[in-house]
Amino acid sequence: MMACWPPAGIVAVEFDPAHLDSLGFDPEELLEFFAQRDFCPYSIERKSGISKVEVHTLLEPKSGPPRYMDLLYLRDPSRLTQGI
Repeated sequence: MMACWPPAGIVAVEFDPAHLDSLGFDPEELLEFFAQRDFCPYSIERKSGISKVEVHTLLEPKSGPPRYMDLLYLRDPSRLTQGI
């Protein structure tokens, strides 16, 4: 583990698998990076707010527009109720 990594870290990420792939990056590696460090993903949406996301659903192919999401990664989900 990186010494500078905060133990109760919060990270916001713009996640777009198609664009990551077009730039030569593997979107799954980004998800694995956070999972290996015990971070839980939450989607951030203007209308519905913050909600828990299952990692496997982030890579499922969807019909329609590209699958762009704003994600919030938390190591301690209780921070949501503490007002981050």
